Amino acid sequence: MGSYHMANQLWEKLTFRCQRPCRLLGDIRSTISNWTLEPYNSKILNKLWTILPGLLLWTIWKERNKRIFKNKKTSIEIIWNNLCQNIKETLALHQWMTEDFPTQPQELSIWDNWNIQLPQAQLNSNRPHNATRFPSHWIHPQRK
Repeated sequence: MGSYHMANQLWEKLTFRCQRPCRLLGDIRSTISNWTLEPYNSKILNKLWTILPGLLLWTIWKERNKRIFKNKKTSIEIIWNNLCQNIKETLALHQWMTEDFPTQPQELSIWDNWNIQLPQAQLNSNRPHNATRFPSHWIHPQRK
């Protein structure tokens, strides 16, 4: 399977998971420039939608280089699983703790497709809304 075929499979998987066309006919510039023209109703799904093209293109680029320069191929399943893991980790980095993100019923199936639990539910469970992970300023350690 060549790089072109691998890239097509990844775009098709993305289309299936997002339940909407992800690639326009023509070159990649058309796809990227029109990417945000049809937002989801959910703010958090829009964040997912915003990060997808960059992460997908970065994944394709890394695999292409591995195939060309190292003569190594990774299976499409492993490439896809790595992409999904990168997406989950990127979403987890965002601060979702202070807002409620209503999601339309038709959009909930997208979360099911990605097997992602809504970050707010994950992050809010043990922390008050105004808590942060890191202090906002550095505190000098006390001398002993």
